[in-house]
Amino acid sequence: MKRSKPGQIDSSRSEGGAKMIGAFVERLMARRGYAQVFAIESLQGSVIAAIGPALARSVTVGNLKAGVLQIHATDSVTLQELTFSKRAILNRIQQDHPQSKVRDLRFQVTTAVGG
Repeated sequence: MKRSKPGQIDSSRSEGGAKMIGAFVERLMARRGYAQVFAIESLQGSVIAAIGPALARSVTVGNLKAGVLQIHATDSVTLQELTFSKRAILNRIQQDHPQSKVRDLRFQVTTAVGG
């Protein structure tokens, strides 16, 4: 192993340290679920863009599991509107977020929708 002179930064060591910290942060975000929170917020924006502002306050995006994105509506009328727009919403999400691999949408009425 090559020793660096005093006062000189050993670039091979600092890059390894950065990789270790990056891996640690990545594991921490995965463990705490922060990455999923950011992804859901991003998907929420795409859904709102697809359905328009009139329905936006009655809809929230839920979890994404196995390529199926849950979307919650406040009432059955909003649920019906979402069903009519399902193809457009799915196309928008797939266009904006191809890395998320959303392949289907599931809608459900939920009484407590934030917004």
